[in-house]
Amino acid sequence: MKSAKLLCITMVIFLIILQMINTRKNNLKRGKGKNGKDFSSSSSSSSSSSSSSSSSSSSSSSSSSSSSSSSGSSKTIIEKPDVHDIWNDLFTVSRATTCAAEDNKRAIMEQVNAEMDAAYAGAEITENTSTYAWIRKWGFGPVAYLMDFLDPVFKSDVLKEFKAIHKAVMRESPENTPEYRDSFDIASKIAKATPESQLTLLKELRKFKKAYDPVVFKLSANSVQIMKALKVLKWFIDPNNVDYAADFITKYDINHDGRMSPKELILGSIMYQKPTLGSKKCKNCYGEVSRKIAALFTYLDCTQSGFVSADQLWAGLPNLRRGTNQFNIFGYHNSDNIRTNAVNDFILKNEKAKDAVVSREEFITGILLGIWDRQVSDHGIVEDDSRNLKKLRWKSHNMVDTVANTYVKAVTRKRIEDEIMEQQERQKKKAVEKKAAAEKAALATTAPPI
Repeated sequence: MKSAKLLCITMVIFLIILQMINTRKNNLKRGKGKNGKDFSSSSSSSSSSSSSSSSSSSSSSSSSSSSSSSSGSSKTIIEKPDVHDIWNDLFTVSRATTCAAEDNKRAIMEQVNAEMDAAYAGAEITENTSTYAWIRKWGFGPVAYLMDFLDPVFKSDVLKEFKAIHKAVMRESPENTPEYRDSFDIASKIAKATPESQLTLLKELRKFKKAYDPVVFKLSANSVQIMKALKVLKWFIDPNNVDYAADFITKYDINHDGRMSPKELILGSIMYQKPTLGSKKCKNCYGEVSRKIAALFTYLDCTQSGFVSADQLWAGLPNLRRGTNQFNIFGYHNSDNIRTNAVNDFILKNEKAKDAVVSREEFITGILLGIWDRQVSDHGIVEDDSRNLKKLRWKSHNMVDTVANTYVKAVTRKRIEDEIMEQQERQKKKAVEKKAAAEKAALATTAPPI
């Protein structure tokens, strides 16, 4: 009898404890403390206790949820936290202050870019208006600053190779041989063509006349010269391609005149030689300079992944020995680093195998194509800076980045203006407080005694 009575008492105590636990869980889920007090109204002095209770609630949310569903209790309402309170916990500076800095930066850069656009308006930059959509501004745009930085290291060697290639091709005779005739000699083809095919050839001739420039024509190579030069220079020749010289011209003849101008020839020499850049088996195929650029790539590829990113370029390039302090895009050590867009632009214009990185081959060709875009025209190879527009980007003997300097000055001016405004606001506030205190004191002295 005693044991049965003891068992009943134990069961009652167990049920009471279970009910207390469920009540405690439900209060926690609703954001209340153990005394039924709402956490949201708790004072700052009890914030640590509130945080501890909230953590306990989170850890038991799963069991609480299953308990409420099994007992058929009403739906629990979870209040949405105020994001501003979370920001106050996470950040030391208000979001308004942070965004104001970005807004100022954007406004300043818009003004600076507008001024630079006005300066560029009078400059001659060759646009890609042909159907060769794969041709990009490898040397202009934001990447121009990176190419300015690299010029002291690679420009002279690359231009030397450019001139050697053009000279080697133009040295060959353009006259037809018994074995090979110029594939784009349309006038000769018309004379020998049947009446049915002459109409098509005449259309090609009209197209040729539209692109014809007598000065450029004399500086250009025909398919006979290309055919001979490819053999002499031991460049890659596809054994399955019957007329590889004509194929070379078709791929890189941007103005469709059937010949290779200096600009087209050098472009073709880079793109055609991609797989063999740096090889010692061919002549004038960028051997030495490619190995030099490849060495830079290996230095930057700290992870040895075979790819480099914009971050790796930005981190490693300041260590490059350039023999000069000119064109230094790393010269402004400010928090905004506005010249990071130069390395980003290089990656975007040359990435192909993988997004956001360039391979060894893409890195080498990217630098060669950047120099080609800036230093080679249809009229020849330009050794000075008349074509690359450095004078618009740099001043004070190429020591000062025009845009970055303007930006830093504008930011400094804006900061000073903001500090002056803040000081004026503080002075106004202090004056108002002083006036209010004086009025209060005056009122206290004139008030009749109680």
